[in-house]
Amino acid sequence: MDEMELNIRLQAIKWTHLYVTVFLLAWMLYNWLATGKCGLELLLLCTSNLLLCTLQQVFTARATGDRKPLLWLAASAAIFVAAALLLPLLLIGRA
Repeated sequence: MDEMELNIRLQAIKWTHLYVTVFLLAWMLYNWLATGKCGLELLLLCTSNLLLCTLQQVFTARATGDRKPLLWLAASAAIFVAAALLLPLLLIGRA
């Protein structure tokens, strides 16, 4: 893959992620305003963005050899696990 193809794919991935994030945010807000509850779209929105941040830290650490981003990875992983465990409990409690 040459640099142009790589740039095209990265741009497509960036815009796709932005579209999905905005769509999930709109869906969550609609459900919250219509019913007063948030559904699984909130869980997907939060965990997908936490996963994105975590993977960026991992790939940065691999590419640069710097271990400092791995400290952020540990914090991100803790937040990710907490969100994955606590958000469903909060959603079930509101049901």
